[in-house]
Amino acid sequence: MLVGKGTVQVVDDTGANLHGDNRDQHIIGGSGNDTLVGGGGNDTLVGGDGDDIIGFNALGHYTVQIDQSDKLAFQFDDLHSLDDLLPHVTNVVESNGNVTFEFSDDASITLVGVTADDITADMVKFTL
Repeated sequence: MLVGKGTVQVVDDTGANLHGDNRDQHIIGGSGNDTLVGGGGNDTLVGGDGDDIIGFNALGHYTVQIDQSDKLAFQFDDLHSLDDLLPHVTNVVESNGNVTFEFSDDASITLVGVTADDITADMVKFTL
């Protein structure tokens, strides 16, 4: 687990497993198949090359850079499918080539360089 504010970046292709805490962090994956998990706060998660998993297990405001091979993983007790997740989405905003999914005043996910039409069901999973 990463503790404190700041930036951590994977510089190799080992397939890192990085979990943030509830503070504001920038977590940047390397060229391997990384798992990056924000722990709340205002986090920036960048998958990098490889088939990455970008995980969410705490409320927060996340800015995420992904590509089509990456997965968004939600790990909350009451979320097991898209049918469970979608009622929690309160608003979807597309602006400047990005899409933001708002869940409440305390939670949002902004996908950089992605539109809502780019998201497919196979990009979303419910375990880390």
